[in-house]
Amino acid sequence: MKRGLFAPAASVLRKIIEYRSPEQSPRTNPRRYWRERVLQITLLSLVAFTPIALVFSVALAVQLNLESIAVIDVVLYAWLLYLTFARRLRYTTRVVHLLSMGFILSMALMYIAGAQSSAQAWMLLPIAAAALLLGRRQALVIFALIMLTMGVFTGMSYLHMLPSTNGIADNPDIWVLIWVNMAAIGLFLALSVSTVTDGLERAFLLEHTTSKRLQEERARLEEITRRLREEAKRRNELQDQLWQSQKVEALGRLAGGVAHDLNNLLVPVMGNAELMKYELDLDSENRGRLNDILYASNRARLLVHQLLAFGRKQKLSLEHSDINQVIVTFNRLMSRTIPENIAIDLDLAPDLEPLLVDRALFEQVLLNLTLNARDAVHGTGTITIRTARVELEAGTLNLPDPIEPGPYLELTIADTGKGIEKELLDKLFEPFFTTKEKGKGTGLGLSTVYGIVKQHDGAITVESNPGEGTVFRVYLPFSGVYEPAGVGEEEDFMQPYRGSGTVLVVEDDEKVRDIMIKLLNTAGYDAIYWGSATEAVEMLRLSPQDIKLLVTDIVMPDMDGFQTYKEMRAIQADLKVLFVSGYTDDILNEQTDLLRSLPLLRKPFMYKDFIHHVETALAMEPDALEMLR
Repeated sequence: MKRGLFAPAASVLRKIIEYRSPEQSPRTNPRRYWRERVLQITLLSLVAFTPIALVFSVALAVQLNLESIAVIDVVLYAWLLYLTFARRLRYTTRVVHLLSMGFILSMALMYIAGAQSSAQAWMLLPIAAAALLLGRRQALVIFALIMLTMGVFTGMSYLHMLPSTNGIADNPDIWVLIWVNMAAIGLFLALSVSTVTDGLERAFLLEHTTSKRLQEERARLEEITRRLREEAKRRNELQDQLWQSQKVEALGRLAGGVAHDLNNLLVPVMGNAELMKYELDLDSENRGRLNDILYASNRARLLVHQLLAFGRKQKLSLEHSDINQVIVTFNRLMSRTIPENIAIDLDLAPDLEPLLVDRALFEQVLLNLTLNARDAVHGTGTITIRTARVELEAGTLNLPDPIEPGPYLELTIADTGKGIEKELLDKLFEPFFTTKEKGKGTGLGLSTVYGIVKQHDGAITVESNPGEGTVFRVYLPFSGVYEPAGVGEEEDFMQPYRGSGTVLVVEDDEKVRDIMIKLLNTAGYDAIYWGSATEAVEMLRLSPQDIKLLVTDIVMPDMDGFQTYKEMRAIQADLKVLFVSGYTDDILNEQTDLLRSLPLLRKPFMYKDFIHHVETALAMEPDALEMLR
């Protein structure tokens, strides 16, 4: 109950005590802040306790017919109230007013009431206030001023210039005694109060400094904590990226292994199908079945190509392709993975000349962009695939890496999905960045697209707004020169070759070796096989023969193809070579510069490609093979 009654008064008192000017705070001026607090407490104490003395002083003054003293008391107390509650007054103004008030009061009392009045007590007020609020030096100056004034009054008493009060005002001895006592008390008061004040001030400054240091340490600890959290977050992101990278690397290795074995499996399938198609009559009903086998084999070959591209294990295999036809075929396959509530709208420009691209990688670009568009559409929507021929000039596209001006294919894939925020557009092609939910995206699709487009000397742009869908535009350059084949595939199929000479086949896979021998025999060559690479080298050394060409796999268990050819050419100097490989592994990557100038056939292969590479290898000049010696 008592707490409730005195709570408002305590709140007001606390606000008065804690008052400070806006420019005088513990942060900006701690010394002035402390003295201002002391001044406010001093004024508040005087306002609280002075009325007790004021009542007796006024009553005594009236009784002694000294109304002027009563008036001075009242005026000074009003002045004191003004100094206490007038918040707009500056600190220095308040101190000067307080010192002046004490000095005027003491001098007035001394002159009117005489030496035995309470003037001596009021005279000590300016000294104490100066010591408390200004410091020791200022207190001593005020003390000297008070002592000088007392000396003046003492001199006036000797000259009988002071009014008579109770018959003792004209006695100079009393004035001298008072002057001596005031000097001792005033000096002690100035020194003691200033010493205590300085000690309290140093304690306050020490507390303030300690508090400031603690705040700085706290801020530093908070900053360290924030950085540790950011580092932990970044470390988690790097761990996720490392995991993704390791996963991609593992998938790449798996894709390479699958590609190697699958290519070896496809070689006899495709070779035997072609041989059967060549040997059967054109009107045979089985010819259509063989076409289906060859079509499926070619699709499997493209699939292997895509696996190697995903694992970054494949070089570009450029060919002129009808892009519109590629998109139409791709759309038939994608229609099985796109929900029925999402429509695919094809807007293909007519009469587009063929584009020189890696078809498998181009289909991967279509696949990634279309799947992203599918995931962006919630509910019903539309995915639009559009082609156009455009002429790009220098600076047409706002790209960090400018592209050469000229004719380009503009492939546009747009969706009516949720869109992407503007601040995320610049990060879309960064590895491991994805806007999909955790577990639903690796952040590798668009980075792969970007890499494929750059490999083709093209560019890709993106436009999107939240709620308005996303538009990707891929620009691929037209090669400019295209000469279509003069003969159709059916008419040119398995044309009769008239090859001659002995061809040695070195291949560790029996099925692949058998089909290569059959295809070479069909083309008119005398194909032979002498076992493994080591056995073939030994047979040639023991029984030299006029072998025109060595057809060898590159990756073999006992000896790789390069070493096999070197060993055999040391025995037969005019021997030529055709390398065959089903997988671009580390050995091929180390020999990239070498393979650029040597004939290399990649598995799986069609009959025409195989015989064409054989003829190319036989037509090579001996100087081109000197690097393999």
